[in-house]
Amino acid sequence: VAVAATMLSGMVISWVQLDGPANLLGNDYGESLLRKLVIVAIVIGVALYNKFRLTPALERGEAGSTARIRRSIRVEYALYVVVVGAAMSLTLPTPPRATAAQGAAGGAMAMATEGFKATVQSAEGYSV
Repeated sequence: VAVAATMLSGMVISWVQLDGPANLLGNDYGESLLRKLVIVAIVIGVALYNKFRLTPALERGEAGSTARIRRSIRVEYALYVVVVGAAMSLTLPTPPRATAAQGAAGGAMAMATEGFKATVQSAEGYSV
């Protein structure tokens, strides 16, 4: 349930940030998102391999199964770290939604930075 809820929330925010699936390619944000999705798919594949191949082998007491599952779990943990890094990289490029808003404002946007906080002022108002 938690994985499904996380995936659903990720799809919703991605849809909002991309402003449609056509913007998945051809911009830094979409390409960063694709990299993250590939890594997440690999993590899910490793988890499924653990659950359906390695765990039953461990339960049957097969020789070497303990070492195989330990190694696989280490790989899975390392991939989790890579996923977090990929998620953090999504904060660097400007999402297509924001680029479209800037174009709609006619480029009349002023940005003031305050530490890690940025306030963008456009003709329509403020966005933080």
